[in-house]
Amino acid sequence: MQSRLMIVLAAVAGMLAAAWFAAERVLPPAAADEEGKGKAAAPQPAEESPPEPSTLEAFMRLKLSHAQDVLEGLATEDYRRIARGAQKLRALAADASWNVFETEEYAFYSREFTDAARQMSASARDRNIDGAALAYVQLTLSCVHCHKHVRDVRTARVGPGAPQDGRPVAGG
Repeated sequence: MQSRLMIVLAAVAGMLAAAWFAAERVLPPAAADEEGKGKAAAPQPAEESPPEPSTLEAFMRLKLSHAQDVLEGLATEDYRRIARGAQKLRALAADASWNVFETEEYAFYSREFTDAARQMSASARDRNIDGAALAYVQLTLSCVHCHKHVRDVRTARVGPGAPQDGRPVAGG
């Protein structure tokens, strides 16, 4: 039982690391000046682009921090930490910064994330470590899939004639 949980947690940690690296590719760094001091990139018109990268990056890093807290709670079987992290993740999911694109697939991943965070809270309340770990894996997978979707949509929007409303091109 203990070794199975450790295998699940190791797999989750790997997926979390993959999600973090995916976030690095999705979220471009702010433009730097000649001396290497970071300056925010010029803001884009709201109707044509997702939230400002620095704001979106901070938002995603906060989600990652809360997810890491949950992972620590899972590893130490600290149900209060799991519940607290899951609640913070649910609160972030309700934030308007969450909505990057208006596609059906994006909405699906957002619902998956929220449902997994809700299940994680319930499992922590019931002191069900396996249920909380499974919900954490589901939450992490929703992040990985959503980040892939966002990369695909952004790639599709780059060429001439590409839709500018967040819709993927045909077959995408």
